[in-house]
Amino acid sequence: MYEDIIFSIDFLSFVWIPTMLILSINILVLFEEREMAREMDGEDRRKKTIKTLKKLIFTTTPLYILTNYATIIIKNKYNSYDIRAQNDLFCKRFIVIIDNFSKKDINFLFTGFSVSSLFYNFLIELLPTIGIDTEDLQSRIHYKIKPVLDGERVSFIKVYRLWTGIENLLNRSDIGLLIADYFTLSKAGIIGELFLGTKNLRESIEIIKRFLSLMINNIHFRYEEVEDDAIFYFDIVPRFVIPLSITECYIKICYNWVREYSGMDIFPIEEISFYRAKPKHFKFYELNFPKAKVSFSKSENFIILKKDIFYKKNKNKLSLSYEYILKHAQNIKKNISNSSSFTQKITNQILINMPEGKNCICSISKNLNVSTSTIKRKLYNENTNFKRLVEITRKELSISMLKDKNLTYEEISYLLGYSQYSPFFRAFKNWYHDSPSTYREKLLSGKLDLS
Repeated sequence: MYEDIIFSIDFLSFVWIPTMLILSINILVLFEEREMAREMDGEDRRKKTIKTLKKLIFTTTPLYILTNYATIIIKNKYNSYDIRAQNDLFCKRFIVIIDNFSKKDINFLFTGFSVSSLFYNFLIELLPTIGIDTEDLQSRIHYKIKPVLDGERVSFIKVYRLWTGIENLLNRSDIGLLIADYFTLSKAGIIGELFLGTKNLRESIEIIKRFLSLMINNIHFRYEEVEDDAIFYFDIVPRFVIPLSITECYIKICYNWVREYSGMDIFPIEEISFYRAKPKHFKFYELNFPKAKVSFSKSENFIILKKDIFYKKNKNKLSLSYEYILKHAQNIKKNISNSSSFTQKITNQILINMPEGKNCICSISKNLNVSTSTIKRKLYNENTNFKRLVEITRKELSISMLKDKNLTYEEISYLLGYSQYSPFFRAFKNWYHDSPSTYREKLLSGKLDLS
């Protein structure tokens, strides 16, 4: 908040006041010259008018450029909403904030994000192999660790608790890379069979794009070809929650599967880019990908490779039952899709986009590849609307975040998709008839019963 005040003072002092002063002087001079032009006749008046217009252009254009340049400089100096810095901070605190969520909040906000029983049970089975004592881990994450039935979906929150518990217990930043090496194609069930049964890797990518949600439904990716290169963009959502270790695990699994499919010991990667900040184990990339350009704290996660690799013929023995497996996968996907309401799907998108301030219906319609009118109509059929969902999501999250005294009001405002504190303050007062600070005091002192 204080940085916002400093930014405002700097903006007024160095940009706005001088700009308005110079413009005022120009306007006065122009008025005076216009009066003089009125007293002239014919050619003299025309020349005077042209001279006045030139003066206006030559004085205001540099002023406009200078104003914009100064604004950028000051914003960079006092930018308190750096996305990656805030996301890394929030990611560290998210597991604490989860403890403050009621079951109602979790059901409303995170029901749509889930993982298959196959991957969840794989993590549990892996614990002794990587040196984790189950009893010790249970005491840290505060729930009993046990396998779930085949076909069940496991909530994102439950898997997130398990993952961060493993990461904290082993105290290793490269835990994602370690886990990925154990999740081979044979461990991946129907997804692994579909991946191996195609004519080439390009087909395998399309299969994964269609059916990855059977295993985990909060990974988004797209494949593009630019000249001789193939670019593989990927994202795990909600982005503001997911640590680098989970992103690394996903991309290392893909890398291992592609190597297994192609029979290549070393798979040539030209460039790797991560959204998160550089980890402690950065040397891993220098050792394993010495020729690749590796970047962190970028705007997107992506990998660049030579595209001809994706069109090499599959040397594996193709399964005779591939068509049957494909139909079975389609039926499972249909059942999963039907179990989630449209309202929940839109709520998921709101959560994904919220910290980046993209909570407009247009950006969400683009993500889902449906028109805004379709979104409005389907939400209307489920007795709600887009504006109400955004407000409910912010309202539910705000209370859980206020319970964490380590989060500042500016951080909460940012994570709820507000550009600054003042609009959050007004919205919160409208919801609960109290300021966020007063409400937090009541929450922490036990004066409010939210059960």
